[in-house]
Amino acid sequence: MLSVVMAWAAHLLAWAAGAWLAFAPFYQGVSYSGEGATESSSTLNPEEWTHYSETLIEANGLRVALYLIIPLLLTGIVVLAVHRVNIGNVWRTVLIWVTVAALFGFGVLTIFSIGIFYLPAVLALLIAAVTGTVAMRIARR
Repeated sequence: MLSVVMAWAAHLLAWAAGAWLAFAPFYQGVSYSGEGATESSSTLNPEEWTHYSETLIEANGLRVALYLIIPLLLTGIVVLAVHRVNIGNVWRTVLIWVTVAALFGFGVLTIFSIGIFYLPAVLALLIAAVTGTVAMRIARR
C-alpha cells in the first residue's frame, strides 16, 4: 500500500515541478536604458530601469515542454505498474526499477537546470520501488 501512495506522491511532485518550471518566472533581470551611464555612475535615473522576467518556455521555446513531460511519463508508468497491471510481479518490479533508474538518470543529466526540481519525485519513486520490492519478497515467503 505504501508503494502505491509513494508512486502517486512522486507523480504529483513531478506534476508540481513541471508546472512550476513551465509557468513560473524562471529568468529575471534588470536593464538600464539611459544614455551615457556607467556601472559606477551615481546619477542613474530609476525611471529608466526595466525589470523583466521570462518562463522557461518563453526563454527557450516550446521544445522545453518535451523535457518537462519526460518525468511525468516516467512517474505515470510507475503509477500504472503499482496498480497491478497484469504483467507479473517480477516484470512489474523490473519495470519500476528501470523507471526509477531512468528518472534518476534524467535528474543527473539535467541537475544544473531542471533536474534539481525533480529530486523529490525521484526520492518518492525510490521509496515506492523499495517498499514494493520488500512487500513482494515478504509475500513470497
